[in-house]
Amino acid sequence: MLLGSIDIREGSTGRTRALSVNEFRLPARRMCRPEKIRHFLFESEITLQDYDHFIKSLSAKNADFFERLRQELTLLLVAKRDGRFTESFLYLYRILEMISIAFPLLYAITQSDFRRPHDFLKSLMTNEKDGDLKVFNTAIPIIAGQADLTRLNFDFSISGFDARWIAEFKKQIERCDIHKTKGFEFEPYNDILFRVPFNSMSSLIVKFRNRMFHYRVGEANFDLGIIGGSEQVCGIIVREATHWFALIYVELLRVMARRQF
Repeated sequence: MLLGSIDIREGSTGRTRALSVNEFRLPARRMCRPEKIRHFLFESEITLQDYDHFIKSLSAKNADFFERLRQELTLLLVAKRDGRFTESFLYLYRILEMISIAFPLLYAITQSDFRRPHDFLKSLMTNEKDGDLKVFNTAIPIIAGQADLTRLNFDFSISGFDARWIAEFKKQIERCDIHKTKGFEFEPYNDILFRVPFNSMSSLIVKFRNRMFHYRVGEANFDLGIIGGSEQVCGIIVREATHWFALIYVELLRVMARRQF
């Protein structure tokens, strides 16, 4: 699905629609054959037979989790494809909550000796009051570091938007202190409104969710009425956030496969 090489059929209507957007932003081409997927993931590191064994083993051990993740991801990508961006953003947030503990645990069990997963997991629980998403935020730099993902920035485009809307959107970001996200930078001179580094993406998603959909009296919240609702904001966020999730997900698969073989 993330490679944009699958057709989705609605169970209630039988209607079929293609997911053709490559969320890894590779050249557009169908990559549905196992050999192509294996090469994308691992190049020549493992054989097709090893890849087949890895997929079957992974599915058997974590069947319920990956099935639920697949369902949420399907809903996200179909809503995104159809331009229902608020809906797709909320599915994305559900996925973020789903993987916040699972991904760090799956990463930890791939380590080759006891001390490394022990130290990794211990570093995540810095405070007994920390929630699941806080744990995930702590784990992201460690998981991403070995793949050199931390150097990446995500540019949030406002190309084609009305100048007055852009100005108001920027005011809302500043009013809600979203611009204080670590590494956040406004870009004043082109079609990019702001950029955020890889390791800050989960924090950014949580802040937008809280300020738009978790209204708290006495705190700064998005005035969705003045910017015409949440659709345009969610569209801007989801395009980059889905790409970010794809990179995290595939890196976890690579780590798990390398440990097995």
